[in-house]
Amino acid sequence: MDGIVSTDDVMGGEPRLDGRRISVRQIAEMVIDGDRAPTTVADQLSISPAAVHRALAYYYENPDEMERVRQRHREAVQKAREEGIHKRPDESFSALIERVTDRTGGFETGFGALSDVDFERALDELDGLSVEHHRT
Repeated sequence: MDGIVSTDDVMGGEPRLDGRRISVRQIAEMVIDGDRAPTTVADQLSISPAAVHRALAYYYENPDEMERVRQRHREAVQKAREEGIHKRPDESFSALIERVTDRTGGFETGFGALSDVDFERALDELDGLSVEHHRT
């Protein structure tokens, strides 16, 4: 689909917006699971509403692939939990994400593109994280 690419060495090969580190899965989760309007998601991610709709079209046109992507993401989060990956008191968000990526073999979600609330919710998926942490 025009505007959607997959590159093995970027975001674990997840389909994403061309030229961005924003995955189709992230957009679908924000709109579908997060019950947000596409225009709200577009504003939050600083992308066009058309880009959100392209991602959603890709998501719905490729259900088997997207289920595999979601399953890999769930497995990476579970692996991070099992390995006890927690934010250290003096650790920056970017350092935490880098460490999670290194320890889980490519767990990348493009946290930088999410709103603060989504970012905190995503971090809380990693067992034991407190939302009372230092920002960088």
